[in-house]
Amino acid sequence: MSRRSRKQNNDITPVSINNPSIMTAGYVRLSVKDLKHEGDSIETQKRIILNHIDNHPELQLSEFYIDDGVSGTTYDRAAFNKMMEDMEKGKIGCIVVKDITRFGRNMIDTGYYTTQYFPSKGIRFISVNDDFDSARDDVELIFTIKSLFSEYYATDIGNKVRSVIKNQMERGKFVGSRPPFGYVKAPRDCHQLVVDKPAADVVKQIFEWAEKGDSISEIVRSLNDLKIATPSHYWLQAGIIKNENMAGDGRWQARTVSKILFNEVYVGKLVQGKTKIANNKQRSASLDNLIEVENAHEAIISTELFSKVQEILCRKAIKRASSNKSQNEPYTTNLFAGRIFCAYCGSPLNRKKSHQTYIYRCTVNYSAPGQCIGNSIKEDTLKKAISEQIIQHMEALSDDNSPDTELVQHELKMIQAELSNKDALVPILFESLHNGDISEDEFREMKSKHQQKIDRLEKRREQLTLQYEEQEAARKNWLELKSALCKFSQTKELTQYLVDKLLISIVIHKDGKVLLEFKMSD
Repeated sequence: MSRRSRKQNNDITPVSINNPSIMTAGYVRLSVKDLKHEGDSIETQKRIILNHIDNHPELQLSEFYIDDGVSGTTYDRAAFNKMMEDMEKGKIGCIVVKDITRFGRNMIDTGYYTTQYFPSKGIRFISVNDDFDSARDDVELIFTIKSLFSEYYATDIGNKVRSVIKNQMERGKFVGSRPPFGYVKAPRDCHQLVVDKPAADVVKQIFEWAEKGDSISEIVRSLNDLKIATPSHYWLQAGIIKNENMAGDGRWQARTVSKILFNEVYVGKLVQGKTKIANNKQRSASLDNLIEVENAHEAIISTELFSKVQEILCRKAIKRASSNKSQNEPYTTNLFAGRIFCAYCGSPLNRKKSHQTYIYRCTVNYSAPGQCIGNSIKEDTLKKAISEQIIQHMEALSDDNSPDTELVQHELKMIQAELSNKDALVPILFESLHNGDISEDEFREMKSKHQQKIDRLEKRREQLTLQYEEQEAARKNWLELKSALCKFSQTKELTQYLVDKLLISIVIHKDGKVLLEFKMSD
């Protein structure tokens, strides 16, 4: 191996062999957009970092922290977070990156780390290609300039991607990840929809049933009777969906049929832009954002059939609305929504009003005959059964299990008393040092131990304060619950508050048995 010349480094002060090396982290990041750039590959970054460390004897590589396929606009990265944890534990004294864009592309966060956070922790930061070392350079100036360019780059790339997608939408190109049921993506153009005949035949049948006057629930029942695969199961069989857990239970639902009947994609029209990305999250977009293109692909049904079905569905909706208005009283609050289930198939029970009487019933047998034995219970009967069980357990529910905050308060007072005198020791140590009673090494050691004690006390105070706040909130909740139970014992009237506080689930059996799962451990 050839010997590396160090003549060019004569101006660098030699490091004493007795001085400990600085444990150094090599941070490497590669985003999806960087995959095409060989100069940003993981191996290239590692090689540049290693070469820099080799040329600086005071640095010793501790570990490489690698985030592969992660954007630089976010700092929520697995390897980055691990590096920060190790730094907090004192395992790292220096961080080296190929360039500032590998560390991050957000000016505000990058500036915080490099100009405030790292200096406060005594961490040295080196960006090799930027020829920057915080041990010698003006960190604030250089990183403000570099980060501005980096953030502009990330924003510019995002704007260009959105511009390309919008242009594809305007040209009638499909930009979704999964094609609508009845279509597949063309083999040579993933943005072009072509008819998938087996699924398209199901779509046609659904529209024909609707044209004939069948209700959505009747169409759902017919599909389940004929054992026609749902869209998700069809896609699972075709390999479009890979995870079986995403395919559902195999039963058609009303919302699936409704989505098909109202979708203009089946007359060859593409309506896109219903959502947008804001702050790295998908959100609903305004109507102004919609992009509609006629004749974007082959239609499965005619425009005439689609319009006729919409008219039929609209008339039925108006009729239902009129029927609901004719009821003497509006629907009351559903106290048990999301908590009441069928004991046989596990499905949620549907609440229905019939002649001023509310009934909870399992509707699975209507849409998929034979899947359940059918199950129902009147709301009045249900309320009575739940009230009786709550009364039966009233004594246990009313036991005073609220947390005791006295111990926490006592320890907090003790810590506060110690912290109130935290600044008193330092002047005494200075005076002892000045008088020669203690050496400089003893002064530093005693001051360090004192500061460590103060840090421990302040950390413990934060923990206890949080614990006290949580216990106090729990105590207030317990008092509210006891008050509500006391009122319930007199009125026997169930409230939404009691149901939310006490019950996890309600399971109904055919014989009228009602099983409750309480939130209390017993």
